[in-house]
Amino acid sequence: MIKSSPPAPQAYVVLDRKIADALEKLSQVLRTLAWKQATEQSINPIQLQILIFLLRHPGQQVSISLLADEFNISKASISDTIKLLESKRFIKKEYALASTRKFTIQLSIEGKELASAGVVFDAAIVSSIGEIDTANKENLFCSLSQLLLHLYRIDVISQQRMCQTCKYYEVKNTLHYCNLLQQYMGTTALQLDCPDHLTERSIPHE
Repeated sequence: MIKSSPPAPQAYVVLDRKIADALEKLSQVLRTLAWKQATEQSINPIQLQILIFLLRHPGQQVSISLLADEFNISKASISDTIKLLESKRFIKKEYALASTRKFTIQLSIEGKELASAGVVFDAAIVSSIGEIDTANKENLFCSLSQLLLHLYRIDVISQQRMCQTCKYYEVKNTLHYCNLLQQYMGTTALQLDCPDHLTERSIPHE
């Protein structure tokens, strides 16, 4: 039997480019779906994303700073967007008792209805992922998680509430371990948006 030789280093560079291109095409699909859904609701995509974020984090103290970190947008731009959403009565501000300036952001009844209708904008993507076999799906999740973690480490993206950037996370016996839950976790149990996340910036590089 003739053994095939391993791919040349250049082949991996080409593959890296192909993967980046595939991710870009997927991001274009998501942008198109978001624009379509937002247009139907007479808002823009970032407004829709903020409403969906609020819907998915009902118990969280959501502030301008948190949203700016979440969407990698300046505080000034987020502040303007919040003013627009407030003027449309989709969100409401909850002010701290001891302050007239500090506030958190919550959905109004109208905002919940709009966010609930918009949350399925990526249903086609989710459905298509469901067609992938379990093993490949787990590998895909693991690879995307590693990619997000690396981009976070080199400061391309800001705060990520994923397990590997949390103070509660550590590796025990080569396995993922959460000190808050006090239990080991499989790769597919790792979170990308954990409500109990505590940021740990000083992460050792692999």
